[in-house]
Amino acid sequence: MIPGDEYPQGLYFTMYYNKTAQNLASLRGLVGADAFHRAFVAYGRAWVGRHPEPYDFFNAMSAGTGRDLGWFWTTWFYHGWPLDQAVDSVLPGADSATIVIRDQGLAPMPVDLAVTRADGSVGRLHVPETEWWTGGGTRRVRVRVPATPAITRVEIDPEQLFPDVNRDNNVWTR
Repeated sequence: MIPGDEYPQGLYFTMYYNKTAQNLASLRGLVGADAFHRAFVAYGRAWVGRHPEPYDFFNAMSAGTGRDLGWFWTTWFYHGWPLDQAVDSVLPGADSATIVIRDQGLAPMPVDLAVTRADGSVGRLHVPETEWWTGGGTRRVRVRVPATPAITRVEIDPEQLFPDVNRDNNVWTR
């Protein structure tokens, strides 16, 4: 929906040729496989033999999942914004530790974290995409977790559901 020359040079091929497949996979990761499937099937049935426009698909998927996905469509189809989330730091404290996530791109997406502890346990945390809208422009989100057992690893999007342009900064290890 935007001309290819508006994408950053290094992202042209990915955003122009692979974008639809990546975005559908990201949407499935965002709303869940079951909700995605139900909405996609309903869209297909509603538009069989007709000529839908992109916004017909957008509206059908939003209605079918019961979620306002306007921000998702705007991010991925009306702008060439890259997604680049990073583990900025892990700051230990007496009772709790603070995990700081930095958004280095412009695409607002949720943050799914896997926090590995010294005892081998792995905790999962979900930070909704709305945190990026209310962060006061800092482009950082702070998540507090118990300090013990000690944190040995933090990873953003361990299932690799979202098209982060630099996965090297998605992992922090002690």
